[in-house]
Amino acid sequence: MYINNLVISKERKFFLEDGENKIDYSKFAAFIANSDECRWAEDTEKGREILQQIDEFSAAIRAQILDDHQKKKAYAFMEGETGEYEMSIRYCNDRSQIAVEMERQRPAVLRHLLKLWKLAD
Repeated sequence: MYINNLVISKERKFFLEDGENKIDYSKFAAFIANSDECRWAEDTEKGREILQQIDEFSAAIRAQILDDHQKKKAYAFMEGETGEYEMSIRYCNDRSQIAVEMERQRPAVLRHLLKLWKLAD
C-alpha cells in the first residue's frame, strides 16, 4: 500500500462552510514548532533558494510561494544538508485543512502522520 497525497480535515467534506468544524491554525503551528523532525519551509536551504528566485514565477505561483513561506508549509524528516525530505506538510487557509505529501513511507513517517491526524480530533 502506498499513500502519496492526503488531506487531513475535521469533516468529510473537502470544502467547508464558514463556521464549520475546522482545524485551528495555532494547533498546526505549535505542532510544527514543537517537533524535532519538522522545519518551516522558509528555514530550509530549499526555501531560501526559492524565495531568492521569486521574481521568476508567475503572479499566481508567487502568491502561493509567499503564503507557504509564512509558517504555512513545513518539511519533515530532512536528510542532512541535501535538503531532501520525506514529507511536506501545508496548512490550507481557505479550507482550514492540512495537506500532506509523502516522498517515502517509513514507520517514522507514518507515526508522524498519526500525530498530524490527531490535530483534527
